[in-house]
Amino acid sequence: MRRAAAVPVLAVGLLFSWLPGETAGRSQDRPADVSAAGQVIFRAMQDEMERAMRGLLLEGEPPPYYISCAIDDVTTSRIRASLGSLVEDSTGRARLLRVQVRVGDYAFDNSGFLSNDAMAGVMPGWATTSGIIATLDDDYHALRRQIWLMADASYKQAVNTYARKRALYGNRAGTDTVPDFARQAPAETIVDHQPTPPGLDRWRDAVVRLSAAFRASDAIRSSQASLSVSRGARYFLNSEGTRSATPIASAVLVVPAEAQADDAMRLRDVVSAVETSPDDFPPVADLERRVGDMAARLAALRAAPVADDYTGPVLLEGQA
Repeated sequence: MRRAAAVPVLAVGLLFSWLPGETAGRSQDRPADVSAAGQVIFRAMQDEMERAMRGLLLEGEPPPYYISCAIDDVTTSRIRASLGSLVEDSTGRARLLRVQVRVGDYAFDNSGFLSNDAMAGVMPGWATTSGIIATLDDDYHALRRQIWLMADASYKQAVNTYARKRALYGNRAGTDTVPDFARQAPAETIVDHQPTPPGLDRWRDAVVRLSAAFRASDAIRSSQASLSVSRGARYFLNSEGTRSATPIASAVLVVPAEAQADDAMRLRDVVSAVETSPDDFPPVADLERRVGDMAARLAALRAAPVADDYTGPVLLEGQA
C-alpha cells in the first residue's frame, strides 16, 4: 500500500567492496618495493598465468588471449551497537581472488554479454559472486592452486559466453566497429599501503550514541548503528605485463531503522556515510541530528493515512 507522506530513503548496498585509497602512483622497477607477502602473491599469479596462457584450452574452443588476476588482501575492523549497547567489536582479515579470462580477440570477445546460465556448473562451491576466498597464508603452492581453479572456471565461463555471443551477433557483421577491448603497454605501479585499520576507540562511543537515539521512539521496531573500517592492498597482474600493488581504504558508517504501520507495511530508512577514513565523516553532532530526523520521519510515516486508490485521467507535463 502507498502512504500519503513522502519520505526520502537512501539505499545503501555494500557487498564485499572497498574504496581505493589515495594512490599517487609511481612506476617502479625494483621488486624490493613490494612487501614479502606481495612478492609471493605476484610470483604465484605470474607462474600460473603463464601456464594458463600456454595450456588452458578445450578441444574445438578458442584459447585465452588475455588473462588478469587480482587479489585483495584486506583487514576490516567493525563496531556495531543497538539501542545504546555495544553488540560487536571485531577485526578480521580476508583475501579475495578474482580472475578474468577473455577468449576471441581484441576486436570481438566474450565481454559485454549476459547469459542466464553463464556460470552454471563451472564455479567452485566456495566461490562468491565477486571471486573466491583465498588463503591467508603466503603459501606459493596454495595460491597457485586457487588461481588455477579460478582460471579454469573463468575460462569455461568465457567459452560458454563467447559461443552464445557469436551465435547472436553472427548475422550482424560490420554493424559495430568498436573493439571489445584495447591493448595497453605494460606498466607497473607500486604504492605503499597501510596493512591494518586505525584504532576505533574514539568512534566506539559515537556508534553507541547513534544507536541510542532510537530508544525514545516507540515507533521504531528495529535499528542499529555500525562502523566498518578497512585497510589493505590490491595486487593486480595481467598477461600484457601490467603489474600493480595499490592501497585499499574505506570507512562505512550505516544507521538503518525500521518501523511497521498498523496495516503491517514495513517502513525503512537509513543514514549513512562512506569515506576512505572515519576522520572524513561529518561531525558526530550532525550525524546524531540526521539520525533523529530519520526516526521522526519514520514515526510520521507510520501514522500517515493510506492513500486512496484512484482511477481517472492524469495530466503529464514536459520536463523543465
